[in-house]
Amino acid sequence: MSCYIVNKVNTAYAELTTRGIDYNFDDRRGKWSIWNVSLFLDGAEDLVQKRENFMDFRSLKSSHVSSVIIKEVMKLHPSLYDYTYRSDVEFRITIELGELGRTSVPLISKLFDAISGQLLVERFLKLAFIDNKTRRPVNNPEWYLNKNSHIQGVPSELLKMPLPEQPPEVFEYRTVVRYSDLDSNYHANYSLYVKSCMDCVTTASIDKKLVHFSGDMCWYPVTFSSVDFLGESFVGDKIIIVMWQNSEKINEFMFFIYKDTDKKKLTYVICQFGLEKISRRSTPAVSKM
Repeated sequence: MSCYIVNKVNTAYAELTTRGIDYNFDDRRGKWSIWNVSLFLDGAEDLVQKRENFMDFRSLKSSHVSSVIIKEVMKLHPSLYDYTYRSDVEFRITIELGELGRTSVPLISKLFDAISGQLLVERFLKLAFIDNKTRRPVNNPEWYLNKNSHIQGVPSELLKMPLPEQPPEVFEYRTVVRYSDLDSNYHANYSLYVKSCMDCVTTASIDKKLVHFSGDMCWYPVTFSSVDFLGESFVGDKIIIVMWQNSEKINEFMFFIYKDTDKKKLTYVICQFGLEKISRRSTPAVSKM
């Protein structure tokens, strides 16, 4: 696990640094994958929540209440893919609280190259606390809303948008939830859904079903991703991923993930890719002034 150093923290803002990238953060390209970038930021957030009480986490969570992610949006700078586990680099991470909703808690995280100052990733999360028995959201306490009432402005990335109509012609991919896909809440982790979308679009590309793109899609950098979490899946559940390419924006792909048994929607995912492939040269990035 990366060693996160907390430099500054209160209940609404945190700043950390960490050096290097864990070996298991690379994928078959030897680069960062978007799910591991997300998990990398999760580690920083988890540390300041549980050890430093960022966002009053210890006061909000209890034995019968858990936190879940409702929506995640990431914007990724192309230079992110210059880094590998061999890169001699120091990162700076900032995390701040957004305007609270009745049941939601927005977080805005940013990942920088600490030396060059380059912003590499912006991540927008919408969290909610849920009752462990009913799996329904619980209201934020009044004291919490009052304490943070000075924080104004909901990021546009987290505004609720209507889901699109699924077109009649889609590419379909199937998989199953394994024990190794579960997180500490014993439901399928975020990474399963995003990996499945990447497997789906890569299969379509190799089958020559896409416009412009060809071969293994891991070589095209993901520059934007958005995930709406609509339901839960558990070990043994068979899931169906359906995908279509935006005819007006060819670098954008949309995905619905369904549970096979009842066709219940689990996630809606948007991914945008760069149009040019990442260089296969394995040159470790080094922070520069």
